[in-house]
Amino acid sequence: MSSATQTLRQPVVVVLGHVDAGKCVSGDTLIQLADGTIVEARQVFERFRTGEPVEKSDGIVYEAEGLQLLSVQEDGSIAPKSASYVWRLHADKLIEVQTKAGYAIRTTPEHKFLVFEPSGEVRYVEAERLKLGDYLVLPSRVRVFQTDLGTIKAKILPLLSDDFLLRVSPKLNARVRAAAEGRQRSLGVQLGDHNLEFHIRKGYYRASVFRRIAAELDLPLKQAYDSITAMKFASRKQRATHKSPWVRLPQTKKQFEALLYLVGLLYGDGLAEKAHLANVSKDIINEFRRCVSVTFGVGTNQAWRRTCYIISHKGGKSLARFLTEVFDYPTTDKTLVLRIPEIVSAMPDRLVAKFLRGFFDAEGFVTEGRNIGIGCESRVLMKQLPMLLQRFGCLAYFAKKTRRNELVISGRRNVSAFVNSIGFQDRSKMKAARRRLSSSETNRVFELTPIPGE
Repeated sequence: MSSATQTLRQPVVVVLGHVDAGKCVSGDTLIQLADGTIVEARQVFERFRTGEPVEKSDGIVYEAEGLQLLSVQEDGSIAPKSASYVWRLHADKLIEVQTKAGYAIRTTPEHKFLVFEPSGEVRYVEAERLKLGDYLVLPSRVRVFQTDLGTIKAKILPLLSDDFLLRVSPKLNARVRAAAEGRQRSLGVQLGDHNLEFHIRKGYYRASVFRRIAAELDLPLKQAYDSITAMKFASRKQRATHKSPWVRLPQTKKQFEALLYLVGLLYGDGLAEKAHLANVSKDIINEFRRCVSVTFGVGTNQAWRRTCYIISHKGGKSLARFLTEVFDYPTTDKTLVLRIPEIVSAMPDRLVAKFLRGFFDAEGFVTEGRNIGIGCESRVLMKQLPMLLQRFGCLAYFAKKTRRNELVISGRRNVSAFVNSIGFQDRSKMKAARRRLSSSETNRVFELTPIPGE
């Protein structure tokens, strides 16, 4: 643990804790919710507050609705707990706690940290009482709720804008036709579709109209999603061309696994806006082409461009805009603005592992005889990344001697967790990672204790 700084009258947000327990953190602190979602503390306050505020001399308090956070239990285990209130207060002083791993957090002076004492005792110590060289206790693995595929689908459908046309199954379209019998005009007005008769004949609808249809038929979003057979980008702008192809909407476990690998890979080596891939690895290129076909049912082209291959998909704007609207894939230079999408962090571990595999294939490396590492210019994403890795028992630290943000994975336990749960698609990287595993020993950042030897 290293330095402390003081800042006056900073807005802070209370995370899970007893009244006056000293659990206030700065508003930009990243919080991992019980379902794995990673959000800033200020977003937690805005999203989960409900009812009327209670004014305090140093801020405001709201009741919290539906907020579950990860909490340390008496036996040291991590478990979800429901929060009853969210607080936004003003602090006269903030303490910044920095660790050898490169992690940092700003808290109020009374915020408590678990400290491992030389005696072997683990006890809470307030931030203002921490000393240089104290050993902070971190969970070796964080387990979150494992969201099912149906819940994921129910989250995706509301994210699609009206620039998407959704083609539905004949069975569902027959239900729409029956519901509209004798009242097509009035139902069209109700649904916001003045061409309802035309769309019933064609079997496709704008995204918002389709969601209203699902509500009219008492169809849960998951079942509504399952009834979609294809999607197409078709701008609502006047005189806009509708040349984008129809592509498949991912439905099965296999398709979602391919999708998450694609997203991770494109986050590292994708071309902004069009979501084409720039890479030289034969293994990665082949996997990209396979995943595009499995996920969206379209093909790819490959061409050499000076220093690398450009692998372009045939999904056009339909594929690219789907990635933008669901996964926040950038439409401009993505280097500095990338962040892990909330919908990814809220997915089950098997899908998060696919995202990480794709991202490490693009940006990761294995230094011969040294460690597994990854670098990215986006500071926000690099702060989020260790929180995802920790779900697999893989602890990573920030390198000190590099010019850009770089995470390092070392030590037998962490390297083993990475190799067995995430790994690389690129065979040369995976081979090097396995060699690293065979030679790995203790991680001197996370695995040392203050207990003196005999």
